[in-house]
Amino acid sequence: MRFELLHKPAFDNQLLALPREHARQVNAKIQQILAVDPRPDGVTKKKLEKYEGNICRLRSGDYRVIYMYGDGWVKLLAVRNRKDVYQDDYFAEPPTIDLGSLIDEPVAVE
Repeated sequence: MRFELLHKPAFDNQLLALPREHARQVNAKIQQILAVDPRPDGVTKKKLEKYEGNICRLRSGDYRVIYMYGDGWVKLLAVRNRKDVYQDDYFAEPPTIDLGSLIDEPVAVE
């Protein structure tokens, strides 16, 4: 099962601000690891204890992707350098759309 990837606009802006080779590396890790299984493994993916809710981080070189996940979805909250990423507060914000309706909804072809 692949997880639906959702991003906050701030995440998109932070990813675009990274150097090209780092942005590619981060994006590849997201597609290969988080989209397949976002559950923390204690090594590459860890649950962040300091924050309330189900907030985790994915390690990608000198960068960290902050995310949360649920039943069939992963919400990408931030991507920052490892020295700066833990200075902000992150809040568990489940998606505001019904993901089940997107998957099960038939597409009309005209």
